[in-house]
Amino acid sequence: MKRSVGIILVLIGIIGLTYVIGMGGKSPVEGLISFMTDEVNQEYTLEMNQVENLNIESRSINVNIRKGSGTSQAIVKLEGNATPSLARSLKLDTMRSGTMLQLETSLDNEWRIIRIVNVTMTIELPEKLWNALDVKVGSGNITVSDVATGRIQTDAGSGNVSITAANVDVLEAKTGSGNIKADTIVGSHITLKAGSGNIKLTDTESKHIEAITSSGNIAIAQYLANTMNIRAISGGVDLSDGFAELTVKVTSGNIKLDAEQLLYDTKLEASSGNITVELEQDPDSLAVDYMGGSGVGRINKNGFTASDMTSDKDAIKGMFGDGMVLLYARTSSGNFTLK
Repeated sequence: MKRSVGIILVLIGIIGLTYVIGMGGKSPVEGLISFMTDEVNQEYTLEMNQVENLNIESRSINVNIRKGSGTSQAIVKLEGNATPSLARSLKLDTMRSGTMLQLETSLDNEWRIIRIVNVTMTIELPEKLWNALDVKVGSGNITVSDVATGRIQTDAGSGNVSITAANVDVLEAKTGSGNIKADTIVGSHITLKAGSGNIKLTDTESKHIEAITSSGNIAIAQYLANTMNIRAISGGVDLSDGFAELTVKVTSGNIKLDAEQLLYDTKLEASSGNITVELEQDPDSLAVDYMGGSGVGRINKNGFTASDMTSDKDAIKGMFGDGMVLLYARTSSGNFTLK
């Protein structure tokens, strides 16, 4: 019996391998999509001398903005696959008003049983300081890399947002259902909002950073900011290797903060979850104010002097040194640890 099953499985494998080879190495799903779609390959050249503001809208096409090699012209490419009727109807609409250039992709909106669109609009911009880049996508991903601008505003209804190597005064990235990733950002005000998705921010310097998610985790590393405000309703928060005056509120999830030292006031609140603060060095001047509901607090650093501590350790007050910096921690159902 086992031998018969083994032979059947081998035969299935051979048939599958033969099919993949016959499709040019593509999987059956990829082969089927390739069979049912036409290739999209369009290219446009746009004069950008007087353009300072770029507005991009797309219903279901990915948008990729990056620095190009031109000095005064932008190259716009539409590449990918779509069902034949959609591939034929796809075009780029442009509208110029003063210093603003609007780009919008248009597709045949008639209802179809089979509707496949897997197309990316790539915009290669000449290198200069832009005033504003605004990107709105209904269902698709947004990628912005290696640009300098006064403002970047991205809004993805259902898709991921990625911002890399941007020098920007104001960055506002939003997604309804998808992840947000930002890396190597220098700015003044950074706001990241995800309805259902994770937020990851690394190597960032800004006056103010704000990250908010309804359902997802937030991870921020290598940051330098005057103030940072973090909120997560259902998800954890992980902060590491940075300096900022922190305010973190989590409804359901853990808060983890790793730092060399706390140089600015830090306020951490978790309704249902643990709070863990791990410092590389013993604090020189830190006041600790912890109160918990059904959890306990632990101070595992040298030099702490307690001024108030309950017997079950659900409330702890004290300080290291003269306590010039405040660590404020509150938990409803969870523990607090400083180590």
